[in-house]
Amino acid sequence: MQFDGITWPPFRGIQDGEYKLKRTKDALAVLGNPHEKLSNIIHIAGTNGKGSVSAFLQNVLNEYGFSCNVYTSPHLVKVNERIKIHSQDISDDMILQYTKEVYYILKNTGLENSLTFFEGITVVMFYIFAKEKADFNIIEVGLGGRWDATNVIVQPLLSIITSISLDHQDYLGDTLEAIAVEKCEIIKPHSNAVIGFQEKESIYDVFRNKCNNIGAIHSVCSELEFFNNKLDNSYQKQNATLTLKALEVISKMISVEFKRQKCVDIIANTQWRGRMQKVFLGEFNREILVDCAHNFGGIYQFLQYIKTQNGTRVLILGMLKRKINQQIYEEINKALYRGEIENVITVNFGGTEECVNSQTLADFINHKNCIPAENFHNALLLAGKFDSVFLCGSIYMVGDFFQTFNI
Repeated sequence: MQFDGITWPPFRGIQDGEYKLKRTKDALAVLGNPHEKLSNIIHIAGTNGKGSVSAFLQNVLNEYGFSCNVYTSPHLVKVNERIKIHSQDISDDMILQYTKEVYYILKNTGLENSLTFFEGITVVMFYIFAKEKADFNIIEVGLGGRWDATNVIVQPLLSIITSISLDHQDYLGDTLEAIAVEKCEIIKPHSNAVIGFQEKESIYDVFRNKCNNIGAIHSVCSELEFFNNKLDNSYQKQNATLTLKALEVISKMISVEFKRQKCVDIIANTQWRGRMQKVFLGEFNREILVDCAHNFGGIYQFLQYIKTQNGTRVLILGMLKRKINQQIYEEINKALYRGEIENVITVNFGGTEECVNSQTLADFINHKNCIPAENFHNALLLAGKFDSVFLCGSIYMVGDFFQTFNI
């Protein structure tokens, strides 16, 4: 945010080489510990599906008459997207007002420059949520769990762990089990927890062991539900099943009955910006399916969906340098080889220092039907002959795509 000639929170990453909660706790203490004044917190961690589960829960709770404040990250276009007040993106005036208040309170104690960007915006979020109260506060972890700035929450109504895959290995560990340990640290003693579908049984073991050791009541999603609607042919089927399990737990805690079919209908009709979102570009007279899949687990699921679609299919792909993963490139190469997708067009986006150059990315994938494009316009011109166009590879790329075409 910019005010009084100041840009704050500062655009700064990890300090002292590691994540710490002390900075966040110190800042919140100066603000009167607003995070302790929130009711019905639903805390969500995981590699993929956090945003979708947040959106599903929000819409169901709204339909049953409950107000929801929601915190997600990262944003696609504007930072306002991270903080929803009663399910609406926070206004420019409100976020500016409250950010200024937080900054000057922290400045009085010399803490204003102690926080990273994510820590700062998280502190602002807790401050705002305490001022603009809602029946439920849905809070998504930014990265990991144990040292994430949101993990100052003391007693959540429910902790949810979505699917876990390899991502941010430098910070979280290089095995699924190690990453699961970090994410399960959001579960608090004698609380309630639910875990979604995992690719390895050992991840469930990590979850169960954590819950048993701290006396947390826990539930596991072990069987996919069938919905008799479009969810059955989408990877959102897993997130929908997890959401229904979470609602079962919540219903017992607040004594409200959530009707299954009503919940299913709400979930099926939920739109989450940048997640399996169909957008129409009048300039090209084309509909494009956009998704924020950006790690192996997400891209694998997206490819599984693409191969079920009729006609010729092309994927526009862009990735961040820090997301380089040989497994992803091999999976895309296999999809091309098997004819599950006809072509891949790699693309440049955002700052050149952030994304993998489109030619370099095409070389990584190493298939004759993978070609580079300089930008989105060139990519879409190349995609013109295909029946269906899909786009994924980086959350930041999706944000740049939306900005480019004013979506």
